[in-house]
Amino acid sequence: MAMTEDEIRDAARRSFRVYTQKQRWAGRVLGNAVALLKQGAEVSRISPERFDAIVREEMAEARQRMEADEAASHPVATVLSEAS
Repeated sequence: MAMTEDEIRDAARRSFRVYTQKQRWAGRVLGNAVALLKQGAEVSRISPERFDAIVREEMAEARQRMEADEAASHPVATVLSEAS
């Protein structure tokens, strides 16, 4: 059955709302994990500068993978690439 433009817009809005909620949740999980790693780094006497460098390197690699996955899966509406 054909959809009206308003129905398409509403469906897209719902989809992106769910997407952003999942991203927000994932960000919180990641933030908690990084906080625990930071505590571990402090106990291991890894300097804050070195810890930051490690986390930035790993996040850059993860972001590249996410952007590649997103471009392959969602070529019409990429979210991560445009937010960069």
